[in-house]
Amino acid sequence: MFYRFYVQVEGLDRLRGAVEGLRKDIEEPQAILEAVAERAFYPIVQEIFGSEGRGTWEDLTPRYEARKRAKYGDKPIMQQTGAVITSLSKGGAKMNIQVPQGRDALLVGSAIPYSSLASKKRPIFMFNQGDHAQMGDVVVDELATSAKDKGFQVEKR
Repeated sequence: MFYRFYVQVEGLDRLRGAVEGLRKDIEEPQAILEAVAERAFYPIVQEIFGSEGRGTWEDLTPRYEARKRAKYGDKPIMQQTGAVITSLSKGGAKMNIQVPQGRDALLVGSAIPYSSLASKKRPIFMFNQGDHAQMGDVVVDELATSAKDKGFQVEKR
């Protein structure tokens, strides 16, 4: 997917302001990173949980599965209370971590102590090419929207 940007100069000061605004969005992308988290990262993590690791997570031992079913009912792997999936797939949820790290990074994770232990046996962040493309598409869309908001004409190709 390509985007073509056109500029029609109606006033040099206005153009400078628009270019400066776009430059700032690129150099300080926290808003873009937050959009990636909300529109791509969190939905991908929900899909990974919903498909039990895209079918790769190790089955529960029969003994543990029986105990879990007796206490929590028929819940998917790693979702007995829903706390881990919620903390990893919903910005602002209880125990969710979503913290800017400098001007161009966003830390996303869970503050639930046992989440890191659980994810060692059953990896959660197992992103594939399609996932990376989906996150990249959000970046491109956010930049295109920003450019349009600043008066640039953006053409999707």
